[in-house]
Amino acid sequence: MIRIPAIWTDYLRRYRPFRLEMAFSATLSVLQSLLLLPIAWLIKVIFDRIMAQAGLIDLLVPCGAILLLAAASSGILLFAKHLSLRVTKLVIGELRLELLAKSYHLAGLFSSAADRSALHNTIVHDTERLDIGSNAVAGVVLPGLVTGIIFAVVLALVAPALLVSTLLMTPFVFLANRFIGRTLRQRVNGFRKAFKAFDGNIIAALRRTELTRLRGAESLELQSQAVPIDALGNAGRRVAWTATAHTALQAFVITIISVVTLVVGGSAVAMGWMSVGALAAYFFVLAQLGSSTKRLWVALPSVLAGVNALEAISGMLATARETPAGGTLKHVVEGAITCKDIHFSHGPDPLLADLDLSVPRGATIAIVGPNGSGKTTLICLLLGLYEPDRGSLLIDGKPLADMALDHYRRQVGVVLQNPLIFSGTIFDNIAYGFPSATAAEVAAAAVLSGADSFIRALPDGYDTEIGKAGVSLSGGQQQMLSVARALLGEPKILILDEPTNHLDERAVRTLLANLEGLSSQPTIIVITHDRELAAGMSTIHALEGGRLSPIEDEGALLRA
Repeated sequence: MIRIPAIWTDYLRRYRPFRLEMAFSATLSVLQSLLLLPIAWLIKVIFDRIMAQAGLIDLLVPCGAILLLAAASSGILLFAKHLSLRVTKLVIGELRLELLAKSYHLAGLFSSAADRSALHNTIVHDTERLDIGSNAVAGVVLPGLVTGIIFAVVLALVAPALLVSTLLMTPFVFLANRFIGRTLRQRVNGFRKAFKAFDGNIIAALRRTELTRLRGAESLELQSQAVPIDALGNAGRRVAWTATAHTALQAFVITIISVVTLVVGGSAVAMGWMSVGALAAYFFVLAQLGSSTKRLWVALPSVLAGVNALEAISGMLATARETPAGGTLKHVVEGAITCKDIHFSHGPDPLLADLDLSVPRGATIAIVGPNGSGKTTLICLLLGLYEPDRGSLLIDGKPLADMALDHYRRQVGVVLQNPLIFSGTIFDNIAYGFPSATAAEVAAAAVLSGADSFIRALPDGYDTEIGKAGVSLSGGQQQMLSVARALLGEPKILILDEPTNHLDERAVRTLLANLEGLSSQPTIIVITHDRELAAGMSTIHALEGGRLSPIEDEGALLRA
């Protein structure tokens, strides 16, 4: 369990580049509090001198001065808030980018809906709660503490006896804060867990919408979703009620303190121990102190939610890297692949063992095997998304572990079983990852994939908006776009994972024929269950029992 002081220390480290701005903001907050002190003095003067000895006209000057001081105080407060908000937003923005970058190293090629939901919740919702909590600390808590100390000193100087009577109520305030504050934090934590469960369930429900409708299970799905929705509603109600109870209790305590102060101060005035002006000034300062304290109480739920969110964020950032970091070698890939004695496991049982593979530059190979045999894992290894437990993986005779992986992957084209299409234009989808790609380069890749003909038949051609996740395109058209994207940049290695899932055999063979006609033909690895497609490759390997074995004849292929 990460302790709060440690995570806050790490979080505050992010503010170091902005320490001058934060110091200036804190100085302005102190100045804003100090400007209220001349107002208290003017109130004392008005009650003790002007109202007793002068007329109504003489009140205009001190009252005007009070208004100017109040306006200056508000202006300084707004500027200090502007500075602290600017810095906090910059820090939160950098933290969000860091979390997003971290998410790219928390899984291999695929992640579950639950994993994506958890990442989404941390990157979006937890950072937003931390943002709000940080703003509450910078804009309310710290200025409030400074204001409270200054006002307490002033009260001690103006009327120490009244301050003593006020402080007698402090133990009650402390006990109430401690009890309700602990309860509030527990309920904020419960709300976060309920929200996380609700968010994950909704994502999962939306992903299986088609299945729900096909099975006529709408009512059953609604019943199952009602449970986390009710839990979230109850958790939210408990947090809101506890926060309101906390605020109401503190307001009641402030009222008690004001009444006690009025009784004690009124008695002091009646007995000549204090002037009416001093009592009025004391009440003004006490009201400001009460207002500052109330803002602290109101900000408490946001601060607690921010602490809770920071724990989740720190937990994600502290998660050990699950994918290799790679090296620094920026190798220009030629396409030769060598695997020697590769061992890999996700758990206690090895998934790949004693795996050997040698692929010459420009070769075309097919890998066949049953589901769960490790074909996708092999793809992840070839892309550097996983690191072998043992053995060596060489690209052109150089260890993949020594290479800068982002540079290497830009020279490898990958087409997965399910097309990865996003909202935007057809051009944007093909050119993703290559922002400098020209229209001619995108069109050339589309010609090779077979997509150019249907793209040009569309009203807006390559500028056609294809809708969210490519819903306006057929599965085959989406796969062609995925292939075109993989071919952009002339990759030296091309990996096709079950290409006939969405493309017919003729389209795949046309693609392979187009690639064979290139002057710099890439090394092609096809993962497939299609025996006819596999038979068209220069070599065929069967993956089973963690090992690759070559298939020499058609009978062996039929048995694979």
